[in-house]
Amino acid sequence: MTLMQPPRPSFLYDADCGACSKFKGLASFLDASHAIDFVSIQEAGHLGLLDGVPKSLWYSSSRMVSRDGTVTSGGESLLALMSELPVGRLPSMAVQRLPHSRSATQLVYGVLSRVHGSSCATNTLKPSTEESDR
Repeated sequence: MTLMQPPRPSFLYDADCGACSKFKGLASFLDASHAIDFVSIQEAGHLGLLDGVPKSLWYSSSRMVSRDGTVTSGGESLLALMSELPVGRLPSMAVQRLPHSRSATQLVYGVLSRVHGSSCATNTLKPSTEESDR
């Protein structure tokens, strides 16, 4: 009997956003063990990775899909990503133990999102209303 290998976690990012793509490149570089799949939001939609997320929210933030299928977004997705990176496991554990770590990571994520502009959330081509009704 062959045991199935659990699926790898996937980090979902907007491939049409320059800052998001640069961040993906950095995270991919730090993923020396290639334990994470980096998937564009555009591709993730076709693969069914975003089935539990309303289409109107697909481009609102980055997302991390864990091995068990749990989807996190925004600051939580960055913590989940960090915890999967060899160099990020200990720092992510330390951050998660801090009081108010969830709200702090959301705040940092929000600030960074606004610094590079709103290209990820508003300027990216989104599915048309007709497509989102499907």
